[in-house]
Amino acid sequence: MFDKMAISFKTNPHKAAAKIRINNTLIGVCLTMFGIIWAFSSNKLTSDIILQFIFAVPLLYVSSLCYTKLAYWKEVRLWEFFGWFTGTTALAFVLIQLIFGVAILYF
Repeated sequence: MFDKMAISFKTNPHKAAAKIRINNTLIGVCLTMFGIIWAFSSNKLTSDIILQFIFAVPLLYVSSLCYTKLAYWKEVRLWEFFGWFTGTTALAFVLIQLIFGVAILYF
């Protein structure tokens, strides 16, 4: 059982590149949503929505940095977990942003 765990934590440049591309796309989505909300209904921007943007973008960036290390280092277990954790947390913020954005633009 432990051998399978050791196998899953190997250096994998292809996985790291894919995760970095996904994180960069999500950063673009966050900034685009912020721009759209700012342009069309800036009076509806609350501190809750702004905090979602403030937390999501740096977490996605940190996740990208972790996956960069994942591509080139030999000991990657900690970096993979930290990249997964920050990426998952940031994805939750992005999904909440999308829900808030749709609600703000249509209501």
